[in-house]
Amino acid sequence: MKPQAILVPFGYPDYPREVVEKFVAESKTMLSNLNIEFTTTSIVKQEKDAEKVVKEIHQSSPDFIIALLVSWVGAPNLVATLREFFSEPILLWSHITYKQDDTRITLGGLPAVGGDKGDFGGDGL
Repeated sequence: MKPQAILVPFGYPDYPREVVEKFVAESKTMLSNLNIEFTTTSIVKQEKDAEKVVKEIHQSSPDFIIALLVSWVGAPNLVATLREFFSEPILLWSHITYKQDDTRITLGGLPAVGGDKGDFGGDGL
């Protein structure tokens, strides 16, 4: 039986929607090539999105959560969404950069992972 995961994408509300959605789509493609089953929640862009996504996670009953930090993410959004699941396995995943017109660009996902890691209790991740 394959492990059951749920992909929880996080993004910043002021970043280009099409770029955030592109990274989510690419992530789903990467995951589909692994030996896991997964579903994807709505994108969390604001703290008000957390309640809906928490319900989606509960409905899925996953073996583990993949928190996809597509861009900079405010810690309150991450915590409000995942607080109930801190005792469960959570994988933090981030895309680092992308190329646009020969320029390497970042949306800040990697710094978000580093900054938000402490909100999970530090040593657990």
